[in-house]
Amino acid sequence: MRLSRSWAMTLAVIAACFASTDQVYAFDYGEHAAISRYALVHGCEDFASREARYLQDSARKTRFELLCGETLDLAATCFGHFAAIAGDHIETVEEMVEELSKKDDSEFFVSQLLDCHPFPSPAMLHGTRCKKPEKLATSRLPGPLQGRPILLAEVTKFDCRQTPAGLIHTLKSLGLALHNKNHFSPDSKEQWRILMNTLRAWSDRARTDQEFAALSAFAMHYLEDSFAAGHSGIDRGARYEQDYGNAYHDDFNGTGRFFDRHTVDGDSTWYGYGDAHLVSAPTFYFVPTDLDATNKEQVSEAATQLWRTITGASPDDTYLKGGYKSKEIEGAIALSLSGAYDSGPSKSAHTIAVLSIPFYDGIFQACFYVDNCEKFEAVVTAVSPTGCSDVAQSSHFKLLKCDDETSGPVRDAAKQTAMAMIAYWIGERDLGDDLTKLAEGNFPAEYRTLMAGEADGIRGGINKNAAVLEFDDWESADATPTRRQASTEWGFSVAQSLAAANRNSASELGWNIRSTDLLCGFKRLAPGAQTCDANRVRETGFVNRWSVVDSDGYFFDSLEMAYYFGMHRWGYDVVGLSAKLTAGVDEVWRGGSRRNVYGGGGLSLDLHLGKRVIYLDVDDQWHKVRHQNSFDSVRIMLGFRVMSIDLERARGSADTHH
Repeated sequence: MRLSRSWAMTLAVIAACFASTDQVYAFDYGEHAAISRYALVHGCEDFASREARYLQDSARKTRFELLCGETLDLAATCFGHFAAIAGDHIETVEEMVEELSKKDDSEFFVSQLLDCHPFPSPAMLHGTRCKKPEKLATSRLPGPLQGRPILLAEVTKFDCRQTPAGLIHTLKSLGLALHNKNHFSPDSKEQWRILMNTLRAWSDRARTDQEFAALSAFAMHYLEDSFAAGHSGIDRGARYEQDYGNAYHDDFNGTGRFFDRHTVDGDSTWYGYGDAHLVSAPTFYFVPTDLDATNKEQVSEAATQLWRTITGASPDDTYLKGGYKSKEIEGAIALSLSGAYDSGPSKSAHTIAVLSIPFYDGIFQACFYVDNCEKFEAVVTAVSPTGCSDVAQSSHFKLLKCDDETSGPVRDAAKQTAMAMIAYWIGERDLGDDLTKLAEGNFPAEYRTLMAGEADGIRGGINKNAAVLEFDDWESADATPTRRQASTEWGFSVAQSLAAANRNSASELGWNIRSTDLLCGFKRLAPGAQTCDANRVRETGFVNRWSVVDSDGYFFDSLEMAYYFGMHRWGYDVVGLSAKLTAGVDEVWRGGSRRNVYGGGGLSLDLHLGKRVIYLDVDDQWHKVRHQNSFDSVRIMLGFRVMSIDLERARGSADTHH
């Protein structure tokens, strides 16, 4: 009975863990669709006003009105859908052209209101029920702090996802997400260039409207991916990086990063987010007005006021008076202020310190273990940014909200690209080339890599500490990333040991931590060792395992270290087989007659889904008890680990991939 309870508990935890697994997309379906719809509608409007001289020719004007005329609203809705599914649900331009050419009731292009096959003149439908409703991401922030970006209205229009239902398509889209290197910088920008050149050539040859729609949709999708925070600073094509790539993607989309770009109007810098955060995560700025980091009373008061602001708590809330959350925020504010005005490398008034405050009520909350707690973040700066609104002010600081800091840059670049597409649509290649160059200048030119994260609280994961994030110097968005953020995996496991004469036969709940960068740390100690090949490191790893409780009721009764070295991986590195060696101490609290040291070897089969890893280990172990004969056992262990960017060790993570 004790064994069955342990296994049932682990299976339940694993099921809950993987129920929240996300696919590796940049902006989600509704966000991609909203950006692209906005781009076409406003691109048509701006083209008609700014480039009116090109529409004096009757043939070009007729062609322009076919796309940007009376059916523009419907055409833009369909175009938004095309861009949303490009690459994430349909793999290639050719496949989209084929699907569009079928002229049937394809689930890809028929919604509850529109048949998008006859683009750019969609057909209105009536009475078709939505099969896959699209839900808008929500936030725990109180009303005054909720984002109200320009694109919010556009996102809410896409309340139905036009993708096939069923397991087959779900598995296909998951497969596309596993090898989507083209969706990450700098590859995404290069794909955009290639598609825009193809679109230019399209305007010179026999063409179809389906080809234009597909080429434009894929180009727009890759452009939008280039602005997602989790799509910069990672070599998605590196081997043995499936869990790390997903952890990096998820963590930085929710944590954000600094970008800058070089446009004809000058340089600009912003702090932006990614997947599912386009309209739900405005950028906040914490501007100290009379706050001394060395004055504990001021810092404590500021922490309490900030926590009340971001939770909507009343001044009478007793939880704030002695709660750990206020204490953590105090530490984070003090840390951020001590480095907020550093005169290090910077190209704007923005600083590199960011307050990061997760919402959770303790270690018994699920988000703590799967490392996806929702967060409030604020850039700490001495100079108030422009275009933002004051949402809170105290005697020590003011808090500003920038609704469009994430969506504004991608919206501008998408609109400029849409204008270039319109030029090619009407046959004006030279104008299209000029507009394409302008659009390219709107892409992120550089980004900052997380350099360090200091927290007062539980160390480790990026989504569970009130912390201050510090970012390093600018890196080119056009170069293949060479820096690897430090990461950590942790989770639970249940083990069943079988031994002769019923010796040491017991089930055990364990807590596991894998330090994927530990081997690099050892290598750096060697004379002359400066770098570490992260590709090879991902084939190996040390796992520390502590017993939490066993079936005999003993707590913390064993300690183990295991060394894994990869043998083979399949399916874009999702499934792997590793050999392992273990060494440990068992039955620590049961006296010398039971306490034993053990070692052994075995095999581990793992499955990577998102940033979560589920694994099954089988070990053959040899045990030695003092003054007694040795004995053997076989252990079967099932568990899961969750990978996260590690705040504590981020500063020492500049190891090259090559």
